[in-house]
Amino acid sequence: MRSGSSRRSQDQSTTARRVCWRGRTVRAPLVSWLLAAGSARMGRVAVRTVLVGIGVLAALTAVFASHGPLLLLATLGGVFGATGANAVLSTHAASSVPDAQRPTAIGLFTLCYQLGGAFGPAIATALVLGS
Repeated sequence: MRSGSSRRSQDQSTTARRVCWRGRTVRAPLVSWLLAAGSARMGRVAVRTVLVGIGVLAALTAVFASHGPLLLLATLGGVFGATGANAVLSTHAASSVPDAQRPTAIGLFTLCYQLGGAFGPAIATALVLGS
């Protein structure tokens, strides 16, 4: 009977960790949404500088991380940078076209962003394995 209850507590612990992980990965896009909302007041150059800085810092943290929490922090920084860039750049793309073409511009921007996410890892893998 004890083995069943200990197995259940381990399953609950694993489930709690997964929920906690999902909660953290959901927070980064929410924070990037706030950055996108405030980007008009900050200016495009400042927002891009923040996003590139966080992206570079996340990549360097991932390369030199020796503990799990640092890798988690790098992942959160990468998610923040990617979703923030998507939000800010799609807003810029939508504001650069006439009102009648705005839905098409947003759709094309989103398509290109998702195609980059789909093909980017495959291209990177081919480049790394090809050399």
